[in-house]
Amino acid sequence: MKRKRILTNKEKGFVLLAGSLMLLFTIPMVGLAIDAGFMYVVKARLSSSADAAALAAARQLSVGQTMSAQEASAISRAQAFFAANYPAAMWNTTNRSLTVSVAETGFRTRTVTVNATVDAPLFFTRILTTSPTTVVGTVGRASRRDVNVMMVVDRSGSMNTNGGCAAMRTAANSFVNLFAHERDVLGMVTYGISYSLTYTPTKYFKNGSPTLPQRIDSITCAGGTGISQALYRGYEQIVGLNEPGALNVILLFTDGIPNTVSANFPVNALDATRVADYSLSASSNKRSRCYDYEHGRRYNYSGTGTPWSPSTNMVYRGAVYAQEGLGSGDTISGILGASTTTFSDASSVSRPHQSPTSNTQYTASGNENDCWFRGGNGAGTGSTALQYDLAYYPDNDMYGTSMISSDNFRTLSFYPTSHVYANRISVNDTTNMMNAAINTVDNMGKRIRANDLNANINTVVYAIGLGEASTDQHTLLRRVANDPLSPIFDATKLEGMYVFAPTAADLNSAFVKIAAEILRYAQ
Repeated sequence: MKRKRILTNKEKGFVLLAGSLMLLFTIPMVGLAIDAGFMYVVKARLSSSADAAALAAARQLSVGQTMSAQEASAISRAQAFFAANYPAAMWNTTNRSLTVSVAETGFRTRTVTVNATVDAPLFFTRILTTSPTTVVGTVGRASRRDVNVMMVVDRSGSMNTNGGCAAMRTAANSFVNLFAHERDVLGMVTYGISYSLTYTPTKYFKNGSPTLPQRIDSITCAGGTGISQALYRGYEQIVGLNEPGALNVILLFTDGIPNTVSANFPVNALDATRVADYSLSASSNKRSRCYDYEHGRRYNYSGTGTPWSPSTNMVYRGAVYAQEGLGSGDTISGILGASTTTFSDASSVSRPHQSPTSNTQYTASGNENDCWFRGGNGAGTGSTALQYDLAYYPDNDMYGTSMISSDNFRTLSFYPTSHVYANRISVNDTTNMMNAAINTVDNMGKRIRANDLNANINTVVYAIGLGEASTDQHTLLRRVANDPLSPIFDATKLEGMYVFAPTAADLNSAFVKIAAEILRYAQ
């Protein structure tokens, strides 16, 4: 059995002394650990507050019509955000200090820098220093890259029936107001049956004469849905700015699928070529009829009883348009609009847009563009009406965009090899017009992704669809925008977004969502 050893008085004194000496080192180390942990917490909260302030300030750089006003607004927002996230005297800290600066740090890029400091109290280590506090500091930064935005906006007639026209104007103005005057560049193309460069892109869009919001407020809605030509013109404007360092954006808005193709349509001459498909024995069937859509008047292309004989190389420059729901007699129309068109009998050609006062013939002046061909009334029915004037659909629209899908998105029918227009897109098939219109829009999206007009200009497309919960609309707009849900999503290209607005009341949130996405990438 082992005996228990009893310490002597000398040994007891040594243990007491050793323990006391250890406390001299242990207590400061524990105190230092506590103070360091507290300062770490202060630093973390200070850093997150500075970062939030910098990000809020960068987003606020869109507020104000002058550079100085925007910077003042950004600084004010940074101070407000910092104060909200790190109140004065938080955790007994003192001497809270904040400085905010805005500087140009790159091409069309501004950076907000937030420097924040506080004096944090020392609880234990103050006995080792001459000060009861220590300075804790941090820096927060956020950059905003300026953007070039071309809005491509639907003003077709269907926008009146679904309440979308007024709601679109309100939502579009809200969208515009989120961007920075004198920094961001905004412009707008609107489209119905044809397009209009409604607002040339400029960084002075909030105080120009007129302003972009004023132009938006003046939009009226009528006509068809000619998306492809409008999308091309919007892209053309972005490329024309030639700013590869900016964030280049196209915002496409529509309430339906396209039903118009703008192209140079070959004329089907009054000769044996036409006889191969149609009997031209009756003079009433030989006369093409032009309908002036703007003035509501109908004209013959020739005098009474006399066939009209244009030259065989004449082209129609305009659009093919489908009016759905009007029956087989009015399902396909053609719009003539070429200032360069040459006629063999110009003196007898009726050309609207000359404000005619009666149903008579007018001489071509070369600058009108509102002549429509319609079925019925002696000009045939359905697709037959179009064939009295057009030979076939060309492979490309007038902007070089293919009407034929490279991946069979929408298929077209072609004339057989036995036909005089063998292997050309048939005008016999009434579904070809709509399918060609859809394909040109889809292919225009592919051209934009491929930097077709300028290899150095990367452009991202965002799309908003209103009201038609159809597979065609959803799929087409996802494809154009390169949305991740697109069946042909290309991860190697800029990723866009498609937002669906079921009703006109949803448009404002859809436009704001797109703006937030754009600014997220700009910051």
